Order: sequence, then C-alpha cells, then structure tokens
Amino acid sequence: MPRLCYSALSPFCRKVRMVMDWKKMTYDLFDGCAVETTPLYNPRAEIPVLVDGDLTVSNSADILGYLDRLHPSLQIYPTDPVAYAQTREWERTADTLVDAIVTDVAIYSWAEIPPPPSGLLEAARGDLKAIYDDLQEALADQMFVAGELGIGDFALYPHLLAARTLNLGADPERHDRVIAWLKRIRETPEGQIDLG
Repeated sequence: MPRLCYSALSPFCRKVRMVMDWKKMTYDLFDGCAVETTPLYNPRAEIPVLVDGDLTVSNSADILGYLDRLHPSLQIYPTDPVAYAQTREWERTADTLVDAIVTDVAIYSWAEIPPPPSGLLEAARGDLKAIYDDLQEALADQMFVAGELGIGDFALYPHLLAARTLNLGADPERHDRVIAWLKRIRETPEGQIDLG
C-alpha cells in the first residue's frame, strides 16, 4: 500500500492527498514533520513524499504525474492539449506564485522574527488580486478551472484557503465566481480534508 509523507500544514501535501482521495486510493499517511525520518526518503527533507513499494517519488507534481499513470481511470490532467496547457499553468501559478505570496505573509504569524516589512500585506493583496481576477475570468463559463474537476482545482484550493485565513481572500463583490468555486470545492469530500 502506498504511504504518503504528509503534513496538514503543507498545501502541496493537501493537493496530493485530495487527488488520492478523489481517485479513491487506499494509502497510509506518515508524519512529514518528523525531520529525523523525512531525509531517509528525500535528502532535502521536502514534503510530500510518496513511498510505493521500492519506489520513492518526491515533489507534488511528480507524485501526481505518477498517480495519474498508475490510476488512469480518473485523470486529473485534461487530454485536450489546450485545456492541459491551461490547467498546468494554473498548477504552476498555485505552486509558485500563490505559495510564495502566502508563505511570505504566513511566516510572520509563527516565526520568531522581526515584524513584517511595511507594505508587505498590501503587496500580497495586490499580487493576489491579479490572480483572483484571472481566475474570475477563467470561471466565467465553467464550474472548474479546466471545465472538469482536476489538478488546477486541487492545486489552487489549499493555497487560496490558506490565503483566506491570512486575510488575503478574494473580494466577494469583485470575485463572486471565485468565492462560489471555493465553496464548490469545499463541499466535495476532498475539499473537507484537514478542515475538521
């Protein structure tokens, strides 16, 4: 049975776990915060890590590519080339831009460091506003990022949920489709992971 090195604090872990649940996989979790054991699977001690028999896969995008080939009945990546390119762009946006913005703000809520630099929150809100605007437009005529529920949704959801907890959420008047999309994802069984 596959084992997922996991922490609920990581949007990357949550993305992988959401996909595994959506694919109805059976798996075990082990603590990704146990830094004394994580390097055994990944020398950089990054999470998530999937251990499947003798195979160890790290990096959420690589894990999901592996899982999509291992369990092809429910594809998370669209087969249409244009939809594939668009959904990969959303996954990269979540994993790089949104993650960086959220991490930059979040670190000041738990780390014992000096106060955040002046203007950090305003800059984060401005950067996220542009992403919310693009997502609002993408959702103009479809329920999910690529039309069907898939990786774009699973990648964005944990990051944008974290942004909301940091008061960096979408503007309800300007981004009503984004708010409705977040609610749709939250109402799925996968969207309930770690919200307990």
